[in-house]
Amino acid sequence: SFTNKRAQNEDFCFSKQNCIYLFDGHGGFDIAEGLYEYFYEHDCNSLEQVQQEVYAFESSFKDDSLIQQMTIGSTFVCCLVIEGQFHILNIGDSFCYTKSFSNRLHQPNNELSRLSKCEKYSVQKNKIDNNLSVSRAVGDFNYKDVVISEGDRYTIAREKFVIVASDGLTFGKDVLFEILEQFSDKNFQFEDDSIENERFTFNQMSQDEANNEELSKEEIFTAFECLLKKRINKALKIIQKARYNGFIEPEQEINTQMTQLQKIVTCLCQMVQFTGGSDNCTIVIGKMW
Repeated sequence: SFTNKRAQNEDFCFSKQNCIYLFDGHGGFDIAEGLYEYFYEHDCNSLEQVQQEVYAFESSFKDDSLIQQMTIGSTFVCCLVIEGQFHILNIGDSFCYTKSFSNRLHQPNNELSRLSKCEKYSVQKNKIDNNLSVSRAVGDFNYKDVVISEGDRYTIAREKFVIVASDGLTFGKDVLFEILEQFSDKNFQFEDDSIENERFTFNQMSQDEANNEELSKEEIFTAFECLLKKRINKALKIIQKARYNGFIEPEQEINTQMTQLQKIVTCLCQMVQFTGGSDNCTIVIGKMW
């Protein structure tokens, strides 16, 4: 998880042996942090229980007049592993991916039929009242008659990997799972080029040149491999085509004590930063044994 260009990180997440939870806050971190603390202490054994706990969490704010008047909320996504299946509940626009599954995102343009029934608010440019970019969330009490906290529920067969991420993630599912399958292989060797603490600069491209260039899948994979192997200078020269100019310093470092999956998650966060993302980004990868 990293802050990127935002003033603070409003993403919270945790995982236990049989579950992953992620909360992406907006308007402040209070609701997301509150969800983190609440669900860390409340073990849920079904999606119905998860949904009821979401309602109970919101009810705890009913006497808070300040919160009730604020546009402050959070997405919510969880994946429970129960009897060989993934049980997923999603509220908002965070992601839960397996190789064969993607959840529906709760964005205004995706729920126009429901939102149009409430004439109090308008939807323009995929935002409610030119302000809120999610159509479902926990919190956002001043929009509660239209921004609901009822989640979509899915039950799917368990797969080798599950990815839970906030909307700061800028890579498509196909690229993510190709990266996982290639670079999580135990035969892929981590190489230390002894450049961890050095800083790099490279020839600047103009903004127009950078914006007109697109990274190919091959370049993404080459840059990703360079990051894993600490060939950061080479990686930056490739990723430079994706809108960043001048010196970029990774927010997180890769070290040899990390597991292969930790290295992959760290590199994915760096890739989001390098390829133009500005939002907080949190990525959780679960590997089934």
